[in-house]
Amino acid sequence: MSNPPPTRKASVYSSEELAQLNRYRDEYMTYKSSMKRTDFLKKKLGPKFFNWCTTRGKSIGEPGSAEFKTAVKQLSNWVYNTWRLPKKESRCRGTVRVIDVVRATMAEEMDAEVKKILKKDVERGSPEYFQQQNKALSNIVQNLPAAEYARLQAMAKEWNEKGSPPEEQRRTTEKHGWKRVQRNDVHRRRDMGMVCLTFMAYHASDGDLLVLCQDNIAQNMGAVATPFRIEYEALCTEMKKKLVNYVTMLERSLQPGNVKYVEEPERDPRPDLQVILDEEGFPQLPEPPSFPQKHEELVRIVRKFLNAYYRLASRYTERAAPYGALKGDNRKFVDAEYIPSGLTLQEPGNLKMDELKKLLNFWREREAMYGVRNTFRFAKWIRGKEGMVAAIYSNLPRDAAPPRTRRKRKSKKSTKHKGETAELELQGDETFDSRSNASFTPAPAPAPTPTPEQPPMLSDPPIDPILLKIGAFITPQPVYQTVGDEQVVDPSAEQVIAERNVSDTPTQSTFMEDATPAAAAINGEPTERIGFEVMQRLRERGYPDVPSDNGPVEGHPEYIVPLSALRLLDVTPPSPHVGSAPKPVPRKRKRKKQANDASGKRSSRNSNALMYQEAQGILTGPSALANSAAGTQICSATATRRRSATSNSVGKRATRRR
Repeated sequence: MSNPPPTRKASVYSSEELAQLNRYRDEYMTYKSSMKRTDFLKKKLGPKFFNWCTTRGKSIGEPGSAEFKTAVKQLSNWVYNTWRLPKKESRCRGTVRVIDVVRATMAEEMDAEVKKILKKDVERGSPEYFQQQNKALSNIVQNLPAAEYARLQAMAKEWNEKGSPPEEQRRTTEKHGWKRVQRNDVHRRRDMGMVCLTFMAYHASDGDLLVLCQDNIAQNMGAVATPFRIEYEALCTEMKKKLVNYVTMLERSLQPGNVKYVEEPERDPRPDLQVILDEEGFPQLPEPPSFPQKHEELVRIVRKFLNAYYRLASRYTERAAPYGALKGDNRKFVDAEYIPSGLTLQEPGNLKMDELKKLLNFWREREAMYGVRNTFRFAKWIRGKEGMVAAIYSNLPRDAAPPRTRRKRKSKKSTKHKGETAELELQGDETFDSRSNASFTPAPAPAPTPTPEQPPMLSDPPIDPILLKIGAFITPQPVYQTVGDEQVVDPSAEQVIAERNVSDTPTQSTFMEDATPAAAAINGEPTERIGFEVMQRLRERGYPDVPSDNGPVEGHPEYIVPLSALRLLDVTPPSPHVGSAPKPVPRKRKRKKQANDASGKRSSRNSNALMYQEAQGILTGPSALANSAAGTQICSATATRRRSATSNSVGKRATRRR
């Protein structure tokens, strides 16, 4: 039972275990609702099956253990996926029944039965005839011989599969067609929020082809407005004419001797837009067209051509060329011989029509001169955090290289809520949730709150390494103390911050260890390519926002900034208006509650404010804990002063009363 999950081709349980489980299958299938099935599974099937496994020497594990939870989840998934009720055949509205066949084919017998019931002759279609019509049909069906009833059943089945006869279709359309379409529009609006405009084409009793427009959009939406068919009357009339011509053409094509209409005809693709890949994956450009092409068509050709070569260089089948980085410096990615002079490769959609034509003509000349495999090449490509690496065309003998070894995933991919499972209550009042193991992990005991006289140690609680890494680049804000209408920096917190800035100030190379320098210059000053985290820190220090240099499908956003902007990370404190956490505003409490445990409540509230600043990235790392300790002392001192002030005010009020 503790083995890893089996594959799709392997059996979950052995033949002996399956025989034991199948004893309860019939009883399980008798329950129609999911609630009763779940109740049967957790009260009867689960306990009995696990007890049977235990008596056979199979380890199930103690209730609450990881092994036991795995067994519960395995059993519930197997039952839900294996024991299923047969799917009921859906019966759509308008299904032909035997009584419908009798009404359509036995009109004379129905007239005689109505006459027998009323004991007089009545005209077909009269109110009296209509009142006794259903009763007459029921009497005819009940008195039919078995052979005749079987024949009518076969006829009804044929009508359901192939369609009713044309005469019956016309009669049903004239009687129910408009109402059924209108009712279906109402259901679509209620169930899916959908509004429909329906054009109906059918043959009337006289054989003419009629076209109607069913428009209930405003009515179903509950709006008072002019109907669509009236607001756009000319357009709807034109659509009706086109529908009549279209249906007439289809009916003529279905006559004997004519070619039947294909619902989705195969269209020959335009050869001037097809970039064909050979057996090795190298793209071949289409021939020059004999007629003008649109800008988006040329963009599609260039994009497919560049993406194909980038996938060859990186050996990834689903990777697009990094057009943002490519625009920054073409020479880092492509040698000069593969690009026409005076042209910069970038996102094909940003190239002008003349540039696209110049690029394609240049590549066609190289293809005719050097062949398909030497038309274009990427010299380098971007491999994640490793940066730019040399391109390896593994399908060429001179570039052959061993395949890359993929790094193993450190943690197993989460499969939470992958399949519907049930909670099995198998022992006592303990509930086992097969969808998640989190409910079985005991909650850790809350850490004791330190008293104001004894600040917490710097080593407790532990700091996340990721927060430590991020905190190395962020200057902590001083802890403020409100005195009247002014805010004063606490001296102890100011000293901690000064020590932090002296000991932990990172150098400029620390910020840019993963950055790639850009070749372009801004106002004649060298630039650097930075990532999103560095850009976020610049925004916090008041640097204006700049757009990303790469596209949305080219990985994480990258930005190009001048070198002078990076000095803001060393000397400029975070801006109080950009990216900073809001300062906690103390709430006004009633005077009766101020004297009751004022120090504990205010200190906890201010400590929560400091913790909120840490979560926002303002205070992180060891300095965050130092500032938290200083803030706790300040809050304690403030609470003490307020408590004394409260007692003095109470004494003054008592004096005035006396």
